[in-house]
Amino acid sequence: MSADEIAWTPWNFDRDCARFDGPDARAEVNGVVLEAFDDGSWAVGDETSDGQGAGGDLESAKAACVERLHAEPVDSAPRRAPTLFAIGADRWPGISKLVEECGEVVHVCGKLLGTYGERPHWDGTDLKERLQQELGDLEAAICFVVGLCYLDMDAIMARRDAKLKQFEHWHRQKTRVG
Repeated sequence: MSADEIAWTPWNFDRDCARFDGPDARAEVNGVVLEAFDDGSWAVGDETSDGQGAGGDLESAKAACVERLHAEPVDSAPRRAPTLFAIGADRWPGISKLVEECGEVVHVCGKLLGTYGERPHWDGTDLKERLQQELGDLEAAICFVVGLCYLDMDAIMARRDAKLKQFEHWHRQKTRVG
């Protein structure tokens, strides 16, 4: 495989904001990340080269990445660089999973609204059971984020308790009026 056969992605500051100085081109081959810089330096996986063998331009750096990839044995299990905010990331790990689980709870709630609160859904599932499952998944994501992002659980619980009292007060007011 040559450098020309690889789908290189130009570095984008907004997308790759975790890095102050990102690569000018990035690719992944068999789970190994290749990064080529305009100054001719390059990186493969977690190992960074000072540009030895690179000719000082981006195309030479890409070729050096490929040469280095094929010169070194690659683990049988593919390695992936963690994405920002994903499980395994260094920055705010689990946030993307938390957002996903929130969306799944909203999705089931939308189905409940669409069925006027009826539990059976047209796809044959029980919406109460699905809501319970998704709320459990959401709670797991919350616990994961709280633990790995070093959030203050006491502050979170205090806020939860105050908000719960407010919801209960609103509910009592509405049930008296109705």
